[in-house]
Amino acid sequence: MDSTPSFRPISNDDSEFLLQLRNLPDTYRYFKSAEPVAREVHERWFSKTLVSKTRKIFIMEIHGERVGMGRSDFENEKHLLSWSIHPDHFRKGYGKKLVKFLIENFSPARAEINAGNIASIKIAVGLGFQEVEAKDHYRNFETS
Repeated sequence: MDSTPSFRPISNDDSEFLLQLRNLPDTYRYFKSAEPVAREVHERWFSKTLVSKTRKIFIMEIHGERVGMGRSDFENEKHLLSWSIHPDHFRKGYGKKLVKFLIENFSPARAEINAGNIASIKIAVGLGFQEVEAKDHYRNFETS
């Protein structure tokens, strides 16, 4: 069976998926605020995100199932990229496909990756990101 991913912009129907993904320990342990986020905080953030001109979020799906999300925040003439894959779909190559999609659509790009997130660091380096700085438990990468 083909496991080619599809990508689509977020819609109102994705709020719950994004909240659940954000609040999984395998996800939030790499965030700057390494703890779950409250539903009301998420809902305010999600409402702002839906109308943002500088933030774009895409849902990655395989056979119609949501498996992850990719995000671009345009700031300082670069796209700050971030991504999360649901733990049920780790080690299937989806993270690399997701980041490749982001780079193809949002360049020049940068990423701030928790130094403990070895999988994301390997993805970034493998797709051509160059490390430019290490600071406060984070490694900063940029594309050319």
